[in-house]
This record gives sequence, C-alpha cells and structure tokens, in this order.
Amino acid sequence: VLITGGASGIGRAICHRLASEGAQLVFIDRNTESGKSVEKELEDSGKPA
Repeated sequence: VLITGGASGIGRAICHRLASEGAQLVFIDRNTESGKSVEKELEDSGKPA
C-alpha cells in the first residue's frame, strides 16, 4: 500500500492502522524527520515500512 503524507495526521494514523492489519506499506512525506520517526515506530512494533 502506498500512502502519501504518511508522517503526520490522518496519513500517520492510516500507516499504523494498515500495518496493524498486516499490510505491506510504502509511505512518503515531505517531512523527512517525521517520516523516519514513523518508520522507527512501525519497526519497533514489528511492522516493517
């Protein structure tokens, strides 16, 4: 699943929700720092992104 704007707000929530349901994610965002934060959160919970 490709999610744009995945580092904040609704996009971030969608990333977490779909990852918890087992989806393979690819997400992008203009804010690299926040994107890396979301990536780490997902990986720390065992959900690669």
